[in-house]
Amino acid sequence: MRYVALSAGLFCALGARTQNLVPNPSFETVTSCPTFASMLNLAAPWYNPTQGTPELYHGCAPNGDFAGVPLNYSGGFQYARTGVGFAGIYTFRVGVPQMREYIEVPLLQPLVAGSCYTFSMYVNMPNEFELACDGIGAHFSVGPVSSNSPFVLALTPQIDHPLGVLITDTLGWTEVSGTYTAGGGETHLTIGNFRNDANTTWAMFNPGVWLRSKPTSWWMMCRWCPCSMSWTWGPTLPFAAAPIYWMLPCRVQRQRCGTTASPPRNVP
Repeated sequence: MRYVALSAGLFCALGARTQNLVPNPSFETVTSCPTFASMLNLAAPWYNPTQGTPELYHGCAPNGDFAGVPLNYSGGFQYARTGVGFAGIYTFRVGVPQMREYIEVPLLQPLVAGSCYTFSMYVNMPNEFELACDGIGAHFSVGPVSSNSPFVLALTPQIDHPLGVLITDTLGWTEVSGTYTAGGGETHLTIGNFRNDANTTWAMFNPGVWLRSKPTSWWMMCRWCPCSMSWTWGPTLPFAAAPIYWMLPCRVQRQRCGTTASPPRNVP
């Protein structure tokens, strides 16, 4: 399981001023404290677009509980990069072919055709998962994306982590960023691994941890935001046989830019 723990927070910068087009970008605002799995909807307007079970982690939960920050028993120990929240998703799993989890949110305003957006987010690899992988990206869509299955979404992300570059940092946050020229009318952002198993690079990274019975990769998402599009991600930790990642808030800004993704870099 990939600890795609999304850290509560998304930001975006548009035009001459910086504007976060992602509401509740760092998952700080919650309707109530998460107590167990699959409670992402408590960080509205974030929601689960498929039959997966993305997690919400927050400092309001008791430290050491399932959804606690920094200590939790579903992924290990990780401070949020900013604030006290993040999200977690499976990005790959050995025992369940093509299994994926995604998180989705409506943007504060539609993207403008021909405008260039920069996106960045931070991801982190949970330290209680065995596997690491390279698959994590962001997709902007006209209207919401949904699926009645827990498998790979047949979509091409406009922002994608480099192929073959494993996200393995379990302490710091890894930035994933890039630029995107909008087609116009994009209203929703979806985050997850859009590559199928054959095109996802993975490796045993942390053998022998307690979640080894469920080889997975999980990512923690730290932050991202679309507005002229600028996003920021943080590394996530893999779950035995299935990488999971924790994610923190991201930023999206509108500006002059190309369409080439920036190489990943670790951020303390």
